[in-house]
Amino acid sequence: MIVALILWAWKKSRTILKPLNKIKEWLATVATDQWKGDAALRSLEPNPKPVQWTYRADLADRPANVENDASVAGALHWSGSSANIAQLATRFRATRRRRLVILGEKGMGKTTLALQLMMHLLRTAPDDEPVPVLLPASGWDTTRFPRLHDWVADRLLQNYPALRSPELGGPVMVKALVHAGKVLPVLDGLDELPLERRPKMIATLNRSLTPDDWLIVTSRTAEYETSLGRLRLASAAVLQAEPLDAEAVADYLEERCLPTDPGHTWQRILNELRASRYQPIQTLPMVAELAQIASTPLGLWLLRTVYIDDDTADPGILFDSGSFIDTSALRDHLFDQLIPALIAINPASADPADPFQPRRLHDPHRVRQWLEFIAHHLTYPRVDDNPRTHNFAWWELARYTNVISTCVIRLTLTLASALALGATIALGRASPGWLMGGLNIVLESDRMFGLIGGFVVGIGGGTALWLSFSNSSARWQGEQHEDSLPHPERFIRNRLSQPFRGGVVVGLIFALVATIAVGLIRGLSAGVTFGIAAGLTFGLVAGATFGLVGGVVFNVTDWWNERNTWSTPNSTLRGDRGLTILSGSVVALTFALTFGIVVGVAFGLAQVLAGGLAGRESHAWIVFSMTKTRLAMKGRLPWRLGSSLDDLRRLGLLRSIGPLYQFRHAELQDHLATSYETCTFPFGRG
Repeated sequence: MIVALILWAWKKSRTILKPLNKIKEWLATVATDQWKGDAALRSLEPNPKPVQWTYRADLADRPANVENDASVAGALHWSGSSANIAQLATRFRATRRRRLVILGEKGMGKTTLALQLMMHLLRTAPDDEPVPVLLPASGWDTTRFPRLHDWVADRLLQNYPALRSPELGGPVMVKALVHAGKVLPVLDGLDELPLERRPKMIATLNRSLTPDDWLIVTSRTAEYETSLGRLRLASAAVLQAEPLDAEAVADYLEERCLPTDPGHTWQRILNELRASRYQPIQTLPMVAELAQIASTPLGLWLLRTVYIDDDTADPGILFDSGSFIDTSALRDHLFDQLIPALIAINPASADPADPFQPRRLHDPHRVRQWLEFIAHHLTYPRVDDNPRTHNFAWWELARYTNVISTCVIRLTLTLASALALGATIALGRASPGWLMGGLNIVLESDRMFGLIGGFVVGIGGGTALWLSFSNSSARWQGEQHEDSLPHPERFIRNRLSQPFRGGVVVGLIFALVATIAVGLIRGLSAGVTFGIAAGLTFGLVAGATFGLVGGVVFNVTDWWNERNTWSTPNSTLRGDRGLTILSGSVVALTFALTFGIVVGVAFGLAQVLAGGLAGRESHAWIVFSMTKTRLAMKGRLPWRLGSSLDDLRRLGLLRSIGPLYQFRHAELQDHLATSYETCTFPFGRG
């Protein structure tokens, strides 16, 4: 008996572990491919910047909780360099719980170190290690997801929709993967949260983490200190970045960046940087300011990109004391020259095998205008319930910019539906009977009656659509319903009952108006009794059809989501466009079988518009396209927004995390958001 029980438990564990390992391998492959490109754009390999990291014992947990070896726990010491990531990764693996907080001021390379660790862990991971996944900390709503594991699983399903497919196990197995400790969350940017939310998040982390959970968190130092109070992140070590000294900057530029013969100007710069460590007065002006700029990895990257990689730029201007009054002015100058420099050193390439070159040549001035607009609206969104963010989601464009009024959209769609249906039905009266289907039974053959009836029916349909709207932002969230377990009651409730009931509610609204309209039209010629009977029959059939359509569209949407591998901003946009067209086709076919081809086509188009403008979980393509078009007409965004943003990612100005875009450096977003206030646009400001 005992042997049989042991064998059953072993077999059961094997049955569960096999799909978990399959999902883990798939996620590791996708993550490796995704971050290889980002690492190349950041010049992490083979030229990582030599940032030094020191241990902050006052912000870390007790040494005995951090150190795996109790014999040295009382004298915990940890330091390292970004130039030797293998050593840091080995030290991280040697800690008791493998939890790390990475601190530093802005531009000090916190996210870069996290990315370096992720890449090294992915390359050298044994089978039992979790897969590191970068997630913006600002996206975690601890009220909605009081456990870290549930939020991480939700984000994985959103960022990698292929995980929903039955082949990879679906949502159930993704949740099991996270709860089994097979995923290493890298929470980037704890400091981006409002002050009142940061202590709550740390407390929630402490409640959520199990002994098997690994974790990496990045934050600015001051914001992390103010978040702690008496709290400490359980079993977490804390590393803080140290500024690069001028001699280290000179060595890095000479050994890793400049040509063998750097030229007279650069040689003088290197000599002055090295000398500035020992003498307070330099022979060249602005050396102290330049050394301060280059003391951060961000400043060093700006200097290298603008005045080394772009060999047409003259570095002599850096020492013109009349051009820059202080360090801030010099930093602004480097940011201003960054976009032209990146475009100049990265020529357009049509080679599909080249993942780092933009596909088209862009005008630096126009690119600057686009990025300023995006940065401004991420930093100062025009909605009260959305704080500052670093995440640009294409489906949120209408919400953040507020260029399309919800009421205007609803009213326009209601009237457009009424006119479209009325005109379609009226014109269809001249068509063969099989094109109009069941409407021939209840509508008068006269075109005027057809127009009036169709218009009133259209008002009913448009009103039903109005009431079904949620908001014009139309988020693409990819949220799933109950786990797709093979449970008959759950299947019936989720896949059949709920969507049918929702469709019937909308259908009854339509049926009420249709009953009155058709009853009046038929009653004028055939008597009130016959008119009411005809209208009631038509209304009930319409209501049942709406219920059927609701169920069919719901299940088609789930089927489409489960079988598509969306993981990038452009792929999610294409997937949503396909879903919008597919759902419209399903509606057209369903109504065509009931009421004829003409009505089917009309309602199919209405579904495309209504779904695209009002869909809550998907169908954001229509409202996005309308918003993008209006902004492109005003010069705020490019006409080909998807491909242009991908080019800016290839240039190194943006990065993508799943379906989201972010500025590669938060400081660049801040700079562009500020300069947006002083720039001018054609057609006025929106």
